[in-house]
Amino acid sequence: DGDGDLSHTTLTISIGDSTPTIGGLTPQAQGGDVTVNEDDLLAGRGAGESAGSDTSKESTTQGGTFNISSPDGIATLSIDGHAFITNGVFTAGSFTTALGNTLNVTGYNPATGVVTYTYTLNDNEAHAAGQGTNSLFENFTVSLTDQDGQNATGTLSANIVDDVPTAHNDTNSAQSGQTVTGNVETNDTAGADGIASIAWTGASGNTVTGSYGTLTIAADGSYSYHANPNASGTEVFTYTITDGDGDTSPATLTITVANGQPQPVAATQTVNEAALDTTTTGSDIAHGTVTGSNPSSTTETVSGTLSLGDPDSPHVTNIQGATSSVVGGSAVTVQGTYGVLQIDQNGNYTYTLTKPFDTSPDANNGTNTETGKDVFTYTVTDAYGNTSTSTISINIIDDVPTAPVPDYAVLSNGAGNPVTFALDEDHTLTGNYGADGPGTVQFATSLDGVDSGLTSGGTHIIYDVSADGHTLYGMANNVAVFTVTLDPTNATYSVDMNGTVDSVSQVTFSNGSYDFDGGNGAWAGFVPTGQKNSGTPVNDDSRDVLFTPFGTGTTINGNANSFGVGGGSGGQNIGAGEGIRVDFVQDLTGNTMGAGGYGVPANRDHVFDSHYVANGATFTFGDGTSNTLLKITAFDDNATTGTDGNKTVGDGVHDSVTSVAITYDGETQMVSFADIGTTATSYTVGNAGGLTDRTYTVHFVDLGDGKYAAEITGVLDTHVSVSTFTADGYSSLELLNASPTDDSGNDFAITGFGAAVQTTDPVNFNLPIEIVDGDGDKATSEIGVTLYGTGVQDHSADAAGASHLYTSTVALPNIIGSAFNDTITGDVSANVLYGGAGADTINGNGGNDTLVGGAGNDIMNGGAGNDLLVGGAGQDTLTGGTGGDTFKLDHLDIKDLISDYNGAEGDKIDLSSLFETSGGNIADYVHYDAGTKTLSVDVNGTTGGANFVDVAVLQNAPAAGTITILYDDNNHTQHSTTI
Repeated sequence: DGDGDLSHTTLTISIGDSTPTIGGLTPQAQGGDVTVNEDDLLAGRGAGESAGSDTSKESTTQGGTFNISSPDGIATLSIDGHAFITNGVFTAGSFTTALGNTLNVTGYNPATGVVTYTYTLNDNEAHAAGQGTNSLFENFTVSLTDQDGQNATGTLSANIVDDVPTAHNDTNSAQSGQTVTGNVETNDTAGADGIASIAWTGASGNTVTGSYGTLTIAADGSYSYHANPNASGTEVFTYTITDGDGDTSPATLTITVANGQPQPVAATQTVNEAALDTTTTGSDIAHGTVTGSNPSSTTETVSGTLSLGDPDSPHVTNIQGATSSVVGGSAVTVQGTYGVLQIDQNGNYTYTLTKPFDTSPDANNGTNTETGKDVFTYTVTDAYGNTSTSTISINIIDDVPTAPVPDYAVLSNGAGNPVTFALDEDHTLTGNYGADGPGTVQFATSLDGVDSGLTSGGTHIIYDVSADGHTLYGMANNVAVFTVTLDPTNATYSVDMNGTVDSVSQVTFSNGSYDFDGGNGAWAGFVPTGQKNSGTPVNDDSRDVLFTPFGTGTTINGNANSFGVGGGSGGQNIGAGEGIRVDFVQDLTGNTMGAGGYGVPANRDHVFDSHYVANGATFTFGDGTSNTLLKITAFDDNATTGTDGNKTVGDGVHDSVTSVAITYDGETQMVSFADIGTTATSYTVGNAGGLTDRTYTVHFVDLGDGKYAAEITGVLDTHVSVSTFTADGYSSLELLNASPTDDSGNDFAITGFGAAVQTTDPVNFNLPIEIVDGDGDKATSEIGVTLYGTGVQDHSADAAGASHLYTSTVALPNIIGSAFNDTITGDVSANVLYGGAGADTINGNGGNDTLVGGAGNDIMNGGAGNDLLVGGAGQDTLTGGTGGDTFKLDHLDIKDLISDYNGAEGDKIDLSSLFETSGGNIADYVHYDAGTKTLSVDVNGTTGGANFVDVAVLQNAPAAGTITILYDDNNHTQHSTTI
């Protein structure tokens, strides 16, 4: 050191041999020195290559280092036999590896001994099959040799990570019957190794059969799927792709099959039996075997075009009815149950009804629509083979019979031979029954037992209908006054008169047309207005009435509204033991007053020409009690034995009262001697919901000479009316209060007076009939009957050369015309004028005439009086003239002309031959248009119906609300209303 101290040591120099070393290499087992991923490979690395699956590519060149040490100097450094340092000199370079990749040695730092390199993956490698992202190591031997020949080795290991495919689920959709295509690999990730194969679960060959269709597959992942026709649902097919080194990935192909079946629309059409005919015309496919009620109509045939409900070229391919057919390029025809159908593949069809539907059981249900009676099933097929069926349903409107228009019956009112008339104007019923075929023509069963409103010898005529409905008897006292027989087979009916129907004229004395003459005098009467106190009879044959007291009564007390007698117990009324004698006389005059009453002969100064015959005289009573006993005795004038010239009262002979009619609160009770004999019988009279019902006891009592009077107990109510009938009428009645004289308070008054007077005027009545078709439908009509009195000119057999100018005479006032164009003229009496066939001109002139046109276009003029005008067949011109006239319309197909309808005069239009209704809905049956002057009728009465037909033109255009019409209800009772 500095001051000279010393320390000694030893330097040993060893001259020896050093071994080279290699460091920084990682063995394969520890993951290797460098890692590259196949999923980073690009598809552009070569033809037909697929890109790696990594969407964020990293470099396929990865670098690394290792270090070397060689104290004795470096003779060589080689990698996998490729030298990069020779005698200490480094030369960078690269080589292609055994797997085709590139190892590039880029540098060497002698100072540090660090060697740098890169490894580049050039292509995918064959990894072990099916092991996913497994590693394949490419190892390189690193050899380091020093200058004295010593060697060190190591392994540089490159880790190549396998890429794998990824199959993605696929979807598609198809309409049933459709074929769709696709490729499941299009959206799959093949990976660097590419897709080597694809396998389908359940494949047989190149197809997979699904639940709703068939999948046809190819090796490249392409497919076609054909959906079964008419199918719908979801198919799931499973497939697996395998890449080049055996890695796999499964996925599914889901195909939704939508139902592409056509949606055809069911068609409904309606045809009408009424239009059936036996010829093929117009659009008809065939013709019928029967004729309906309206064969000129074309509604037996309907056409249409089906809505096939598919956008894919649908066609009708089959049609099924009673027979079936394939539908091809031409229209085909199939038979239905009730008609035929023709249809083409485009759905254009025509149906023709050829026979009627028979309602079972038979029913009178009118023009009822029978739904779905002919049904055809059609098949629609579209371009994909999808099919559907639907129907063409045919509704059939039931035909109904057409009401016949019977000839109007005009015949003598008296016993004679049967007279035959036509039931329809064309003398056959074939066309009336309609499509459902013949049934019958009959009288309605509801007529059986009905009071006709007619009398014979004062006895009410009651209808009696036979079990088959073909015969109607007009019965009075169990004797047929007339018999009407229907003969549907020959389309005729006959009227057989076996007796006489009363022709009565109703005279009401208290309605203002007569003056009351009297008042607290010896007698009283009614005479025509203006003749009171005339002093001498006015010789106009007026039907007057004379009231005289009898019994304990001595005077007539009263006025035009109420009658009683004086002198007895009843005061101003008719008391017990008092009575009024009623004589029916012509041209009454005299002084009703006189001191001392009727008991003084001088006061019996009434004068009249004669008695007249009345029957059904009606008296209205009031003020009685439940014990009041009324005795009614009828008398005939003593013409055969007396010498008074029928001008004396009180000397008549008894006539038997055969029946009485008691009317109270709108109900009438007929009581007949033929029914009860001499047994006192009680009857309750009144209407439900009206006044309190009353009980009356009727007793027919013997007068000691084999004749009978009627006693009625209980005449207590105001407005109770009693009508009295004998077999052939009477000339006077005695009305006696037969109550016990010691029973006060049983008096009554007479408050109304009327008489039914026998005349020789014509009797008009209608008989409802109904035509029934083969399935029970009905149409109603009427037989009109006019019975004329004595004296008829019958020109029905006159030939064409006759004058055909016929005029009534006094002896022969009634006329039946010829079959030619007649001019018929009546007189001032009540004529029956019947034109018959031909275009007739009929003039009634005066009197209450009955004018019947018959066939042909007739001109009728009633003239003065209350006339009945019946046009009949043909388009007629009807003029009523003055008076309350009735215009009877009996044909729906003809529009008559009514020239002078006048409601103020009492004119009426009778529609009872055309329809029946309860009346509450009359507006659904009848319509009047004041603008067009037209009266229309809809016989089925459908609310708001469109079936109105014009039946008359009212030429003088009366205002709406002034027209009175007559119609029948379903019980054949006639009603009137104003429209």
